[in-house]
Formats: sequence, C-alpha cells, structure tokens
Amino acid sequence: MFVTAPYLELHTGPGRGYPVTQVVARDESVDILKRRTDYFKVRTERGIEGWAAQKDMQKVVLADGTPFTFPMGDRAGF
Repeated sequence: MFVTAPYLELHTGPGRGYPVTQVVARDESVDILKRRTDYFKVRTERGIEGWAAQKDMQKVVLADGTPFTFPMGDRAGF
C-alpha cells in the first residue's frame, strides 16, 4: 500500500497514549501486519515497524490505486 497523505505517523503502540517515533513520507509503501482496535501495525520499505491510526490508514491506496478499505463490522456480528 502507498501513502497518499503528506505523511503517515507511526506510534510505538496501538493507542493515542503511545508516542510517534517515525513518519512515512508520501508515495512510500507500507505492509499491514495486523490490526488491534483502531490501529494497524505496519512495516515500511526500510523494515521499520509501527502502529498507524485507522483514520490515517484511510489515506493510503493499494498498488493499483484503489483506496484501502477495511470492514468495520456491526452490532449484528456480536
């Protein structure tokens, strides 16, 4: 997936309380490793891992240019 925003912030953990330690610049790629609550663990081209907020992940696109989408679930699924 490729970052389309000016940058993508990477936190040290899956939450707002974790500090931002890295940023991924526009047009760089990331791979999603897993999801926890509203955060995705990603790995950059350089092998750096961090957690990106779900709202920021809406600003990335797949290799073919289509927007990245993910199921949010609903109450019926619980």
